[in-house]
Amino acid sequence: MKHLMYLTISALLILTAGCGEEFEWREFEFPEGGFKALMPGEVRVETHEVASLVDTSRTITLTSLDVQFMQALFIVSYNRLDSTELADPEEFLKQTRDRAVQASDGKLIEDREITLQGYPGRKIHLQRQGFLGQGNYYARIFIAHDRIYQVVASTMGGRRSLEEAAKRFLNSFKFLQAKPDSGQGR
Repeated sequence: MKHLMYLTISALLILTAGCGEEFEWREFEFPEGGFKALMPGEVRVETHEVASLVDTSRTITLTSLDVQFMQALFIVSYNRLDSTELADPEEFLKQTRDRAVQASDGKLIEDREITLQGYPGRKIHLQRQGFLGQGNYYARIFIAHDRIYQVVASTMGGRRSLEEAAKRFLNSFKFLQAKPDSGQGR
């Protein structure tokens, strides 16, 4: 019986050693989406037809790229906006933030306006409780060209290394072209 316990403990130590937070960061450039970002692993790309959040009778094509790593998820998603949604970008960004808060059932910790390469955006941080402990949802939402981009890192368990990885991912996101009148290059 003691031997079985030692084998079990040894196996758990080997398995958890293999689950170390060794991120393999690679710059991922996605010309079709017009952006690049550091991604911590193999990127999965998916395209879905979904109902528009603004007009549920309209279908939109949502493209998402994601990497799941341990208790973290790193996502970039985007879709085209119509002229109605583009009419007031700041208001549309606020509505998107409100839907994220509602969908996550979390507590809004941070919310502020930001820009990236001349494009308007919002930075939000939500916290929520899950079965693995406290979860954090970090997002940067931008309107660029005729699209909305949602750059999201979601972590569970409060591990410092995962929180740092989330920030590294979010801060790495860049558009391949700056806004023409922003004076910023690639």
